[in-house]
Amino acid sequence: MAEKTALTPKQRKGCLIGCLTPIIIIGIILIIAAMVDAGTKNEKKDAVKKVSDTSLSANERISAAVVATIGEKLNDLPTVASVEFKNNNAQITINSDANGGSKTTLINNSKEILKNLSKISEVKSVSLTWLANTTDQYGNKSMGTIMMVVIPDESFSKMNWDNYQNINLENAAMVAPHADLK
Repeated sequence: MAEKTALTPKQRKGCLIGCLTPIIIIGIILIIAAMVDAGTKNEKKDAVKKVSDTSLSANERISAAVVATIGEKLNDLPTVASVEFKNNNAQITINSDANGGSKTTLINNSKEILKNLSKISEVKSVSLTWLANTTDQYGNKSMGTIMMVVIPDESFSKMNWDNYQNINLENAAMVAPHADLK
């Protein structure tokens, strides 16, 4: 039977530091994540207020409808790539994360954006174009369309936006996901 040896104070200190260091690092990461999340929640709350602020232009309120759902920035890109509003039609191009965005996530985010847009009386129809960094068959990366959602005025006005979670967007609108989007 092997004989047990007592650890010296120096060995105990090294073991303590070795064990506590990962715990401290994880704690710091969690604190930073909580701070970033709190900032995102505040920017989303501010955006919700802007959607109803009629002193802002329609483009600013439309952009706010997107920010209220998914935040202002994604990987150092603004989430709202562009907004074009004419003839009561909002055409919005949104930067998204292909790795973090599944078809279901994009549809759910689209429904929430559409609910926010329904609060803007001038908006009668909507076209959402979701962009993400894509890689072609040759390994070239570029921003490309990963999903489009088009909802015409006759469908947009019929929706019960108070119950938006239960809307079957794929039946109520034209939803065209990229073939690789799962």
